[in-house]
Amino acid sequence: MLKDVEVGVRFATGRRTPECTHATGAWFKLVSRNLGPVACCRGNGVPPAPPSRNPIPPTPASPPDFNTVRLDIYSLLTKSVNGLTSDSTSDGTLYKCALFVYAA
Repeated sequence: MLKDVEVGVRFATGRRTPECTHATGAWFKLVSRNLGPVACCRGNGVPPAPPSRNPIPPTPASPPDFNTVRLDIYSLLTKSVNGLTSDSTSDGTLYKCALFVYAA
């Protein structure tokens, strides 16, 4: 815990180290998660926007074939992935959250 305090003091006093550089990015991500696009921010103290703050890309001209998407999701939920098991609830019911993370 003491090291965390030391890093915080160095960051606050402007003495940047690799730990402080990482802390800057982590702090920005923490406090700006729901701010929307960087265009909403004003002032000289606004750091450059990370890629996560860039505008959302335009909608594709033609929508996806949702029947194909449905079949792909069904296929994912019914296949076995080596080393990845289904999660289960406290009553033993299986759910496939880990498989969706794998798909992402």
